[in-house]
Amino acid sequence: MAWVGSALVAIGVALDIVATRRFEASFDVIDDSSMANQASVLLIAGFAATFAGLAFVSTALLRGLARVLAPVSVSARLAARDAARNVGRTVPVIAAIGATLAIATAVVVTNDQDIARWQGERDFQAPLGDGRLYLDMDATSTTAGELVEAVRSVVPDATITEVAAWDTGTVEPGTLVPEVAYPRELLCLHQGRTAREIAEDPRCDDDVAWNSNVAVGGAAQLSAITGQEPSQAALDALAGGEAVAFNPDQVTDGALTIQLWDYAAGNYPSYGDEAGPTNKPSGEFGLPAVVERTAGGQTRAFAGIISPATAAELGYPVVPSTVYVHVDGGIDQKQEARINAALTTAGGGWLRVERLYETPQYQLLLAYAALAVALLVAGAATGVALGLARADARRDDFTLASLGASPRLARASAGWQGAIIVAVASAMGLATGLMTTWTLSYQSLDMQFSPPWLWLGAALIALPSVVGLLAAAFTKPVRATHYRLAA
Repeated sequence: MAWVGSALVAIGVALDIVATRRFEASFDVIDDSSMANQASVLLIAGFAATFAGLAFVSTALLRGLARVLAPVSVSARLAARDAARNVGRTVPVIAAIGATLAIATAVVVTNDQDIARWQGERDFQAPLGDGRLYLDMDATSTTAGELVEAVRSVVPDATITEVAAWDTGTVEPGTLVPEVAYPRELLCLHQGRTAREIAEDPRCDDDVAWNSNVAVGGAAQLSAITGQEPSQAALDALAGGEAVAFNPDQVTDGALTIQLWDYAAGNYPSYGDEAGPTNKPSGEFGLPAVVERTAGGQTRAFAGIISPATAAELGYPVVPSTVYVHVDGGIDQKQEARINAALTTAGGGWLRVERLYETPQYQLLLAYAALAVALLVAGAATGVALGLARADARRDDFTLASLGASPRLARASAGWQGAIIVAVASAMGLATGLMTTWTLSYQSLDMQFSPPWLWLGAALIALPSVVGLLAAAFTKPVRATHYRLAA
């Protein structure tokens, strides 16, 4: 049966390789999911063939282990012999444990890949460690002052800065809404392009931040948004009626292009792939601007900032928009939770604290749960197999005990047999799970195959060791029985 297993493993590996090529090819076609669907089917078939093949090969692996472990000790030799001799009982147990470990490996590795990918994403709406509270005045009757007081009730020493912005929520008929234009040649267009072309286009980088609204305020507001002391050039620009832009791509010929849109008439700016004649602004003008880079990279909160005097000259109404909360040393998670509880009690609002990506608790719990289930299944299945094995070996145990063998021999033999079964199953499950996640990593252009080798190696050693120790601890050795014969 070993040759059948080897053939199935080879077929499974080949199917997985073809699946990766199908996934890669799917990135070079436009609006066609057939290749990705084919790859998914091949992936499932490859998993099944590889696992079935390894299950067949496990018989040969057990026999090989029996020869390798024979010189180690009597208990190891007996355990390996029993495991290899009773493959009809051992192989189904190995298959059950291996299947569980394959799934657990896929969960843990996929989790690790997702965490690694998310850690590289930055989507800051405020300086790192600060909080940003968006004021949706249309959705609540709570005033900005009441929300600020709710925040201050939790962090009384915080620096709280209110920022106003153009009112784009309440638009009267006939009013033209100003928005900062974004050059069309810098837009990420999707129509008629493949996924690979989009991924390789720097204009489609998720880290590129841009916005169409401007903040209204002075030096304090500029400092709160950027997370640093304003430069003299920025202060001079505000004082001189100019704008301070945060994204240099939105500055053309030293000015922010302000477009005017008739929202009430249904004319909105379109940044999609088909901007037709109905998407032309009703007017536009240039507002001189200087560029001020933020401390933590580009901010997505605003395109720039103008002074209240400049906003008054432009004539479009402004409303309270955002509250920035700064605490020396950063706002920790407990403070964030208490602040949001206070805001909920006050009537609305949610403070978002910007911090580097932290692994969510559910991700960790999912990984721990997968490992716990694997250990539980391994222990239970091995326990059943060992119970049957020890029943078969009872005659041998009596013979050895009568010859003066130590009671520890039966315990050691059970421990070795449990470790051997779980070691073979672990290797089989880890190999199949890694092959599957390697293929799955080709489903996305931004996912890398980077398994937590240390964790997987530790599991490969720890799982058989734990099960082996438990098997030895719970095995009850037999005692020699002496009979007195009548003369």
